Amino acid sequence: METGTRRQFNWKHFSFNTIKNYKNTFKHVEDFCTKKNFYLRIKEVHRMNEKESWAERNYWKNFDSLLISYLYREKKLFDGSVGLIMKQLRAFFKYLQVEKGINVGTYYKVFCSPHKDSEVIALYPSRLGYLIYSKNLNSRLSQTLRRAKDVFVFGCITGLRYSDLIRLTKNDLEKINNRVYLHIRSKKTGAFVNMLLPKYAVEIIDKYKD
Repeated sequence: METGTRRQFNWKHFSFNTIKNYKNTFKHVEDFCTKKNFYLRIKEVHRMNEKESWAERNYWKNFDSLLISYLYREKKLFDGSVGLIMKQLRAFFKYLQVEKGINVGTYYKVFCSPHKDSEVIALYPSRLGYLIYSKNLNSRLSQTLRRAKDVFVFGCITGLRYSDLIRLTKNDLEKINNRVYLHIRSKKTGAFVNMLLPKYAVEIIDKYKD
């Protein structure tokens, strides 16, 4: 993936974050096997008899249960991180089957992917206005918190993900007739964003333009 030899189905390169996540998954599995003395191996299943097949199924169910327990209890990871690790392990086994032609069976499909829906927080316009215009609030915040507030407000205004916000540059801005427009392509979806920025969004940009 790093060299570009393996790409996505649409022929695009895998992103840096995707590759980083796979490296993290490998590291977690490696640590688990070392600390728990778990012998990790992968067998082809096409010549297995019924008894061997059931033993293989139980092996991977045991791996799934022990790994998830380790990630929660010892690594102190949350649902989202554990779910991503198990999802990537399933993707790896599918890669072995589809791209490498290794018949590893379907046992990997039992790998659980814990998922907890994030709480949706509705921010009323009046509350957003308070964050934007309240001088009293600004005077009570540290410089770090004021910067965090500005990033949050700018994100609310534009609807951009944090990964897109932190990589904004002056090249993403265009000034036409005293109006400032934002042009950026989403890092995650590839969608192109083109919008007119309101005055208070421009003021935030001016504050950090250096």
